[in-house]
Amino acid sequence: MKKILLSVLLVALVVSINAQDRKPLRGFYAKITLINNDSIPVEDNVLKAKTYPTVWYFAEIDTNYIGNNAKVGFDQTARFKYSYKLYYDYYQYWNYTRFNALRMVLPTSFETGWVSVFDGDYSFETDMPLEIGVGLSQRLGIPIGQIQILSYYN
Repeated sequence: MKKILLSVLLVALVVSINAQDRKPLRGFYAKITLINNDSIPVEDNVLKAKTYPTVWYFAEIDTNYIGNNAKVGFDQTARFKYSYKLYYDYYQYWNYTRFNALRMVLPTSFETGWVSVFDGDYSFETDMPLEIGVGLSQRLGIPIGQIQILSYYN
């Protein structure tokens, strides 16, 4: 009887561990690596280069379209606004019910200039990640080469 009860308890434990809320990857994300004297100020601390458990910080990018209909109709341009949430690593992003995003001191949003989007030269696969990388680089004050933009769209 004890073996059966122990087996049921073990199965329940495994099921409860696997039933945690995990945040799916959909959209744009950034891996941000800090080296040497780079730093990112947050409310509780100043983030520096790290080595454990990863060498990079993880950012979730929220993309919003900001347009001016009169301007889009006239010269086919648009402007984009992005905001981000920074996490210590992917594990904290993934376990969002246990960990919140880091509370940033710096503003967590940025906008692009007017971009020509309807003439066929604009690519949402290559140009949009570049805009996100440039905006994050400028906002955080780190070189763009230390930011890798990831895209998870199905």
